Amino acid sequence: RVTMLDTTGIPGGTGTAGKLLGYYHGINAGLQKAIDVKVKDAQSVTGPANGLHPVAKTETLWRELEKVNARFGEAERVFGVIKNGNTVTHVLAAAEDGYHAYPCTVSVDATGDGDLAAAAGANYSMGRDSDGFPLFYGYLPIQAAKGKMSYYVKFTNNGLGYVDPTDTLDYSIAHFSGRASLWREGPFTAEKHYCALASLLGIRQGRSIHGPVVLTAEDFAQGRTWPDKVCAMSSNYDRAGFFALENDWIQRWVVMFGLFPFVRTGEIPYRALYPEGVEGMLLACRAFSVEHDLASLTRMRHDMQQLGEVSGLAAALAVQSGRSPSCIDVAALQGELRERGVLPEEAPEKILDVPTDELLKKLGGEQNGLAMWRLSQKNGDPDWERFANEEGDQRKHFCAGVAAAMRGDTPNVLMKVLEKAVDDRIDSPRLGDRSSALCVVAALALAHAKGTAASARIAALLADVPRTPYLRQPEITLIYRALGIAGGRDAVKAIQGHLASMDAPKTSDDMQVVFAGVKELQGLGCFDESHRLEPHRQSEFFLFRKAALRLDAARKKQ
Repeated sequence: RVTMLDTTGIPGGTGTAGKLLGYYHGINAGLQKAIDVKVKDAQSVTGPANGLHPVAKTETLWRELEKVNARFGEAERVFGVIKNGNTVTHVLAAAEDGYHAYPCTVSVDATGDGDLAAAAGANYSMGRDSDGFPLFYGYLPIQAAKGKMSYYVKFTNNGLGYVDPTDTLDYSIAHFSGRASLWREGPFTAEKHYCALASLLGIRQGRSIHGPVVLTAEDFAQGRTWPDKVCAMSSNYDRAGFFALENDWIQRWVVMFGLFPFVRTGEIPYRALYPEGVEGMLLACRAFSVEHDLASLTRMRHDMQQLGEVSGLAAALAVQSGRSPSCIDVAALQGELRERGVLPEEAPEKILDVPTDELLKKLGGEQNGLAMWRLSQKNGDPDWERFANEEGDQRKHFCAGVAAAMRGDTPNVLMKVLEKAVDDRIDSPRLGDRSSALCVVAALALAHAKGTAASARIAALLADVPRTPYLRQPEITLIYRALGIAGGRDAVKAIQGHLASMDAPKTSDDMQVVFAGVKELQGLGCFDESHRLEPHRQSEFFLFRKAALRLDAARKKQ
C-alpha cells in the first residue's frame, strides 16, 4: 500500500499549499494532463483562477488518492530513516501524536530539498560554487480580482532573496521577510487586496542529491542523449540575482552571450533519479541529481510532475520484481512511459552545430548569442581578421571580439573594439535580457583574453562607477570579477579602493558587493580586506553567516 507523508496536511505541494496557480516552461506529458482537466472541471465549484485553483487541485488529488486506496499521513514531518546496511527499510516521521516508523520496500523523496535522501546519508551539494547560495526564493500571496483568483496586486516575480531551506531559523525568517515585502504592493483597496498567503515558500533550489549520473548544463546545451532516458525537461535559464557570483558557465551563458531567454530541452536519465550509495530510494523532486548550473532549468512544475509519475512507476516495478530501484529493468520502465506519452521519442537538438563560417554569418542576427557561444568553444579555426575586414558592422565586430576573447584568441582589430567599448563606457544596446552594459561585457572578455595587460583599463572603469549611473551593484560585482580574472597589482588596488569608498552595507545587494570584493581579493592573494566580513559573521541570515565564515576560513589558511 502507498503511504504519503506531508507536513502541510494536504497533497499537491507548491500547486496547493504553495498557491502556485500556473505553469511556466516544462513539458506537459503523462498523467498530469488528465489531472489538470479534472482540476479545471472542479473549478466550476471553487470558482475560476488565473491558472489552476489550489482548492480545486487539492480536492481533485484527494479523490485520486482515494481511488487507489493510498494512505495520507497528514501534517507528518519526515526527519530520518532506518537502514539495513545501505538499504532504507523505514521512514521516520513526527506528528502531533508522537514519532512514527513507516516500513517501506521503496521510499520516494518528494520533499523538494532532498530531506529524506540526506537523512539516509546520500551525498549532496547546494548552491553555487562561490558561496553556496541557492536560487532566489519567492512568497506567493493570493488576491481575488475581477472574479478570479490571482497573484499580486502589483505583479513581480517575487524574487525576495536567498534562503537555506535546510535551516529551520533561516526558513522562518524568510517567511516573515516574504510577508513584510507584501506591504510594498499597496495601497490596498476593497477591490484589490490579498485574501490568502501561501503556507509554503516558493523555494527554487535546495540540495542536489548526487546520483550515479550528475546532469550538467553542458549536457543540455550539447544535446546529450542517454540510453536510460525516462523523460525530458525544458526551460530557459530562469533565475534572478547577481550573475557575477554565479559559476563561470552561467555567467558566460547569460552575461557574455545574452542567452537568458533561450529555451533548452534535455533528456533525463534514470540514473539521475536515485541516490548513489543508498538503496531502496527514488528522487521525485527538484533535488534530483543535477549540478547548480542546470538547476534553474530542471525545476518547472510540469517537469516535477513528470518525475513523480516516473518515480511512481519505477517504485511499482521495484516492488513487483523484488529488486532495488537501482536494479530494475529500465527497458520495461521505458515501455510503460512510452505508452503514457512521457518518454521523449525525439533526441534533443545539439544547439547550432554548424561550420564556423556559418556561425560567423549569424553574428548580429536572431541567433547571435548562440553563435557567440559556439564560436567561443575551442573547436574550428575562425579567421577573425578576415571577418573583421569583410564585415563593416561594429556590433558584429563587438560580438566576434567577445567570442574570440572567451576562447583565448586576441585578434588585434577585434580587441580594439572591446577596448573602445570599455574606454567609452558604452552601455547599450545590450546583448540580451539579464546581460550587462557592453563596457562590462567587454571588460570581462578582455580579462579572459589579455590577463594583467587589461587590468589598468578595467580598474579605470571601476573608478568611474560613481559617475556612471547605469553601473549599479550587479555591474560592480561583474567588474570585480573581471579584475579577479585579469589579476595583477592594479586589480588589487582598484578593488581595495572601491571597497574603501563604499558606505556601510544596508541591503543584501550591498552585502553581496562586499562579499564579491573580498572573494576576488582573496583569489588574488590579498586578505587585507577580510575584516569587512566581521559584521556578517553574526548576520541573522544563515547563508550570509556561512559565506562569511567560509571566506574567513580561507583567510586563516593563508
